[in-house]
Amino acid sequence: MSELTPYLALAILPVAVSIPLEPISFLWGWKHRFEPMPPDVAEKSERFRRYAFFPGDLVAIVLVLFLTLRNSVTISQLGLSLASWERKALIGCGLGMVWIGLDWSVTRIAFPTSRPRPSLFQKGPVSLWIVIFLSGSFAEELWRALCIIALKETAHSKFFIVTVTALVFSIAHIWGGGLVRTLGKFPFGVAAAVAFIWTGSLLTTCVFHFMANVSGLYWTRRRNRGQRFVPGG
Repeated sequence: MSELTPYLALAILPVAVSIPLEPISFLWGWKHRFEPMPPDVAEKSERFRRYAFFPGDLVAIVLVLFLTLRNSVTISQLGLSLASWERKALIGCGLGMVWIGLDWSVTRIAFPTSRPRPSLFQKGPVSLWIVIFLSGSFAEELWRALCIIALKETAHSKFFIVTVTALVFSIAHIWGGGLVRTLGKFPFGVAAAVAFIWTGSLLTTCVFHFMANVSGLYWTRRRNRGQRFVPGG
């Protein structure tokens, strides 16, 4: 494996999530500059944004698999094994529960009087978001697994591996998320990287990731209950 491979792997997620896959707001901004979108156009834009997660996940998965095959990384190395899957899933559930508790506690302490802000999570059927989270968790954890493997193969330290993968993961989520959301992704990235290094299982990290996302959906909808959603807000 060449010294360049881990850095190509690291670049996959930021590239995948930054591809402009939602055409309505792009075309509106191109034609109308800073004019606000009419409600019907904004509503259509938000609907497209929900489905735009899938192409980004697909791009990430395809690029990860390309690098995986090119560098002869095995399925076992990626953590795609059903051996002891019950234990690995249980570890993921346990990590998810701990993360949910910590996330809730820190949010309550750090932002006790913060006002709910409009979020894309407020609209759309829960079933659609569940599918989005399943797709996103798999794509992002597959990416993380390849990055960790590539960095280990090129003799980088565990501290460097955990830090750089968490940093790139958080930066990749800056699009539309703002600074606070981006900073919040860093400790999650650290926890997920440590979990993969510890268990070597993609199932563990995917379950962990999925539970954290579902928790975010639940708390966002609960805190914003009764608040009018403003598309693009």
